[in-house]
Amino acid sequence: MDGHVQVAKLLLDHGADVNMPPDSYESPLTLSACGGHFELASLLIERGANLEEVNDEGYTPLMEASREGHDDIVNLLISKGTCLDCSNKNKIKSILGASVNRTTEEAQETACKCSV
Repeated sequence: MDGHVQVAKLLLDHGADVNMPPDSYESPLTLSACGGHFELASLLIERGANLEEVNDEGYTPLMEASREGHDDIVNLLISKGTCLDCSNKNKIKSILGASVNRTTEEAQETACKCSV
């Protein structure tokens, strides 16, 4: 999933599953969120991707996008209704916990605004 929107669109048009396959540890949406691929994440969401699907570490797409500093994808996920108050298996809250490792004031402010 390295941002190839047209390839993803072709695969989805021909029946590829938009969510995590049974033999995988990452969903396409989580990978695109983590990698900062906004167009691809938008396509996957449009095609019905599960916003709350967790990877093998227990992180949602929102947690990964926030942790990696992809604010545009964080905002996209929030606008589509992703859970802001969900916790992973380590009891880390979606938006606040994912932004703890981020050092920019802007990231921390976004997390605080979203969590209220």
